[in-house]
Amino acid sequence: MSYATAAKWSIAFAIAIGGSYGFAGKGPDVLRSLSDEARKRVYLLVPDGVEVLQAGTRRRIARVTLPGWIWADEPYSCPPDIALAPEGGVLVTSNVVPVIWRIDPTTLATTRHELSLDQDSDKDVGFTRLRWSSELRVFVAITDSGSRWHIDRSLSQARKVAAPRAGHSALSCESGR
Repeated sequence: MSYATAAKWSIAFAIAIGGSYGFAGKGPDVLRSLSDEARKRVYLLVPDGVEVLQAGTRRRIARVTLPGWIWADEPYSCPPDIALAPEGGVLVTSNVVPVIWRIDPTTLATTRHELSLDQDSDKDVGFTRLRWSSELRVFVAITDSGSRWHIDRSLSQARKVAAPRAGHSALSCESGR
């Protein structure tokens, strides 16, 4: 599945759950989407921030800007990611720099967290996948090249970890969607 097809599926998913989008009937490109069932919200990562929608209705709750957010579009990189933190915050990555933006689940206020890398500080390190691991009690992040990182819960430190098992290569943009 191409990136454009994945974006169309994300928009179709959001429409199916009742989101409202854009202006003058035009929908924005959806880079990624996230459903937060506990708060009955859907978060759409769009080129200029995050659309917060009430699940099951067509009501937009807010548009959240991400101060200083930079990211690269295809063909240079897979899209940045959006993930749910254990306490309900919403995290957004950059696929260019080691920074994570956290959206507070109550106020929708945004904070910016610059990660201190234990390796590769001389490289452009951004993350295209991010998930919380309750087993490891860290966020697991992946770059375009497939390198894996553990990010502490405070969103301050990133530690590069061993590569996946033999036979696993870098992820394509479609994997894990």
